[in-house]
Amino acid sequence: MAQLKNKVGNFFAWALKGKEPVSVDVTRREDPDQPEVKKEVSIQQLKQGYGEVIETMQSVRTHLEQQADRSEKMMELLSGLPDVLQSIPDSANRHTGMLQAIHNHLEDQNQTSKQLTDAITGLATASSHQQRALTSIDNHLTEGHASRTELSQGVAALNDTLGEVKQSNAATRDSMGAVVEQTRVNDERMREMYQRSQKMNTMMVVLCLVLATGALALGGYMAVLVSKVVNEEPGVAATTVQPAPGDMASFEPAGPPLPE
Repeated sequence: MAQLKNKVGNFFAWALKGKEPVSVDVTRREDPDQPEVKKEVSIQQLKQGYGEVIETMQSVRTHLEQQADRSEKMMELLSGLPDVLQSIPDSANRHTGMLQAIHNHLEDQNQTSKQLTDAITGLATASSHQQRALTSIDNHLTEGHASRTELSQGVAALNDTLGEVKQSNAATRDSMGAVVEQTRVNDERMREMYQRSQKMNTMMVVLCLVLATGALALGGYMAVLVSKVVNEEPGVAATTVQPAPGDMASFEPAGPPLPE
């Protein structure tokens, strides 16, 4: 762009030096004060300058097409991101539309440049026409500068968006790491609680077994004591006498007294 601006500025400086207008492929006017060879050289320089301008515009167009291809590749990469980043393709589409609009604007500017070339070709008709054409060129250059400024702002905004996407990816990665770590801690706690409950259950079972064993041992001991008491008095039989209803208070069993 800077090279194009310098070339156009050099052409304007050359055109404003006060030389007589030169007609290119339209009319030919004999000028006794200027040789024919110098006119042909000026025409060749003018054609060469316009050719360089067209080549520069074509290189700009190629660069914009490459940017459009890169935007499409970026959209393909963004399509595989998680659901949290689904809003990013919409933003990329908006940026792609903006780049497409800039591309269309540059196409219009290319058409305007072609019209400008035709207008510059008609500068040789008269000095008044040349002045009006130079004014039109200045306006187009102002618009081109504004377009380049907008393009730079759009690229800067795209870079900012990509930076935000990178930060969002980092935050998502950190969040996932925190979730995984919390899950691991919870699993360890559950494992410890399960082991503690297993130990408590084991202790309860052992305690129940000990109590049951003690109860059985006590029951066996009591049975042994009772059997010993019975075996010590084998010939004594307890006789039961049915008392009268009025003698319930004086009832005593027959036989020797029971051991205490």
